[in-house]
Amino acid sequence: MKRAWELVKKSGMTISSGLKKAWEEAKSMAEKIKFTGRALVARVENGKINQYVGTEYDSESNYFSFSLWERGDMKRVYINDYKRRGLGYIDLATGRINAEKKDTIETANYFLEAYEF
Repeated sequence: MKRAWELVKKSGMTISSGLKKAWEEAKSMAEKIKFTGRALVARVENGKINQYVGTEYDSESNYFSFSLWERGDMKRVYINDYKRRGLGYIDLATGRINAEKKDTIETANYFLEAYEF
């Protein structure tokens, strides 16, 4: 609310647009998780995190692992399933996700939004 009033006074915005802008800023400033080279991320399917995560039916198959790989100018994050099968990778130089399955792509997008490098 404080930031919204600041925008109204300094930028000449309406209170409505000031509130919207302040809310956008607050959401974008949400803390991201620091990526340390390895991460286990819950699978995302159809925009939702796997329904069994955190329940009594939770298992390794509900997660993908993300591992950093670097060589020369190349920097990638490889995506594997619970059996360590390669599902694709994220090219960190371009931000391009190289994967075929929809749930892998959705989970990779979630990973990119939640983690900082």
